[in-house]
Amino acid sequence: AIGGAGVISVIANIVPRETADLARLLAAVNAGRERYLTHTRLGGRYAIRLVVGQRGTEREHVTAAWESVRRAAKALR
Repeated sequence: AIGGAGVISVIANIVPRETADLARLLAAVNAGRERYLTHTRLGGRYAIRLVVGQRGTEREHVTAAWESVRRAAKALR
């Protein structure tokens, strides 16, 4: 498993995207219903966040989540 009993937070700040672009990307990923990502603000900038907190989470789960983001981003271009 990745990490121990703690929580890993992966934050994607895809630059130089506007907040609206990232919000659409987040909505597209979540619409697939395979994953649920959230958002946050870092230094006032919108960022997509993937939180990994399950003990059974393996590297392939995180990789699959990242691929969902990449596919959604490509589809939105």
